[in-house]
Amino acid sequence: MSAHNDRSKLIPFYLFGGFTCVYLFCASIDAPNIGDARAMLEVSKTIVQNGFQNNPGQSRSESFSRAGLGQSLLNLPVTWAYIEAVKADNISRLYYSLFLSLLSAIIGAAANLLLYLCARRLGYSLVTCVTLSLINGFTTMTWVYSQALLADPTITFMWLLALYNLLTYKENSRPFNLVIAGFAIGFAILTKIFAAFALPLFIVFVYYLIQRVKANDSATSNSNIAGVSRHWAYFACPVVVMLGTVVWYNYFRYGGIFQTGYTAGRDQIFGFNTPILVGVYGLLFSSGKSFFLYNLSTILGVFSISRFYNRFRSEALLISGLILGIVVIHAKWWAWSGDWAWGPRFLAAVPPLLLLVSAELFEGRFSSGLRRKESFPRKIAVLMIVLTLCASFAVQILGISVSASSYIMFATNETEVLEEGFYHPEKWPIRDDNVTLHFIPEFSPITGHFWMLRCILNPTNGDLRRSPPWKGLNPKWVSDDPHESYFQHNIWWLYTWSKTPNSMSLTVFAGSLIISGLIMLFMAVRLSRRFTKKSC
Repeated sequence: MSAHNDRSKLIPFYLFGGFTCVYLFCASIDAPNIGDARAMLEVSKTIVQNGFQNNPGQSRSESFSRAGLGQSLLNLPVTWAYIEAVKADNISRLYYSLFLSLLSAIIGAAANLLLYLCARRLGYSLVTCVTLSLINGFTTMTWVYSQALLADPTITFMWLLALYNLLTYKENSRPFNLVIAGFAIGFAILTKIFAAFALPLFIVFVYYLIQRVKANDSATSNSNIAGVSRHWAYFACPVVVMLGTVVWYNYFRYGGIFQTGYTAGRDQIFGFNTPILVGVYGLLFSSGKSFFLYNLSTILGVFSISRFYNRFRSEALLISGLILGIVVIHAKWWAWSGDWAWGPRFLAAVPPLLLLVSAELFEGRFSSGLRRKESFPRKIAVLMIVLTLCASFAVQILGISVSASSYIMFATNETEVLEEGFYHPEKWPIRDDNVTLHFIPEFSPITGHFWMLRCILNPTNGDLRRSPPWKGLNPKWVSDDPHESYFQHNIWWLYTWSKTPNSMSLTVFAGSLIISGLIMLFMAVRLSRRFTKKSC
């Protein structure tokens, strides 16, 4: 039995290492050059070069972006690579971009690992937990976001870290887990102020857990009260420290503790004025940003909610509250789409939460259940699940193969669908720059990336480049001579091979990454299946 336990403990190592290698193999060639990712890296650069002081000739509000401090602090170890990547030429920047991508790959791999650990804490079998991790890692936006240093994947990681530690505390009542959970929840708020909506939800869940501890405590009433207060303090102290850091950072940048930076430009003009039904429709059902189009596999969680709720009522309520809060808050925000990214970026935390719920669908299906004679409806259900996972995997391939910003720039600048393209306060005060990409199927990034990938793989086919998906809508929206820079490989080794073919060192390094990653993931699957069968 001890050998069984020792070998099964290798599974988390294999999952984390395997995903890190695969994600680094699929890393983007470009350092972030637009949007929030660059803004947060620029803050990291300012901190490295000047500390918490403004750049010469700039005010503090100009030196430090509106984004939260959390992601910029995480970026500090790779800031040097960012500084050098911006200055380097196309080939030499590869090494810096890869080092820069290591952090985002680790965050993505760690999120997949935490999903596995959360499912284990809920009592699901090893094979079910590994399956959930693999589904999240290869069939959801988690894979694509492993290419970018965005705040949303970090919030996903922090919430999963908090959930895992709270589930652990539920089992062992150790206050240390409350400390880690409080830190993770607070750091998520430090990373993005919108994450503060989750704090009351976690507080209610912690209250439920502490009440369980109180009910199970056989000590006297006075010591029980003291113990409960101590447990609350363990959770609250790191949260208060993080909130204090948020307040200090607001005052440091803008001179006011309640000024978060979302008080200029379209943030001030539009704010939370998107009609709620428009935002919800856009996030869940639109042709260009529907969450379920970009994460088809998470539909499995929708069909498992009731069964999960029957087994884990408090956990189901917490997860439902987090998902509902994310959708409602961002549906009202003027930039509900979270653009310059693949899919609905602001919903990055939803896939692992829904897949955790879907564990009920997979539990028991991978041991003796697979060897029984199945009824025809059950076989059809299994076939539909497999097809859904394959389709969801294919969507992520499109996301990692073509740069999201390249397609958005091309569809906006080269087509002239909109009069002035992007927002301008006087000339073109539009709330949604990419309304065509969000709501017109022919402009959907999924179809657009598929077309651009075909063009990249067929560089000499000029007719293909002049036949975008929206050609049938209006021939005048088709560029006769689209710029070459839009049609570049996004994955680092494909891009470099296109520039310097037959590079032996490149081949060896890329090959070692993908082989190592796949071997480790295979070992995780193999061990999980072996020990699940033994336990049955």
